[in-house]
Amino acid sequence: MKTIDIRTTQNVVIEYELAPLRERIFAFFIDLVILLALYFFLFLTLLNALARGFEESPFLGVALSFMMICGFMVYHLLSEVLADGQSWGKKAMGLKVVRLDGQEPGLSDYLLRAVFHVVD
Repeated sequence: MKTIDIRTTQNVVIEYELAPLRERIFAFFIDLVILLALYFFLFLTLLNALARGFEESPFLGVALSFMMICGFMVYHLLSEVLADGQSWGKKAMGLKVVRLDGQEPGLSDYLLRAVFHVVD
């Protein structure tokens, strides 16, 4: 099992065990199922709007893709910020986001993670 050493401000080294890859992947898939359920609801709402006479636009696909990417980023950002580093998938698997120095991540750390979730 891989570990990481974190030196505290009192110069004490604490060894943490890193989460196994399969647990992180499973947590990601739990989050993905939640997002897919939200996207399905959004899709049904959009279909309902189209059926009621909302004109189809050539930019509709671009707008829908943009909303999906933004939804992915916002879900990860808000779930980690509001739940102290745990999205619903991470919470189900008992995982938590921490910085390399062992500190609680700040808003900028979470924002950077959310942006790179999309790239990753």
